[in-house]
Amino acid sequence: RYGTTLVCGFARVHGHLVGIVANNGILFSESSLKGAHFVQLCGQRKVPLIFLQNITGFMV
Repeated sequence: RYGTTLVCGFARVHGHLVGIVANNGILFSESSLKGAHFVQLCGQRKVPLIFLQNITGFMV
């Protein structure tokens, strides 16, 4: 399981494709890398992003 404290995925909002990035607790380095790759993927495909955040801290 890779970067389990960050959820990334695609959805449709009113028929428009969007990328969703949501965290679930503390962000670890693996989760941050997973999020960075997903944001880059959405940027390359020109997919808008929705961020849902409740960050309690970062573990380095």
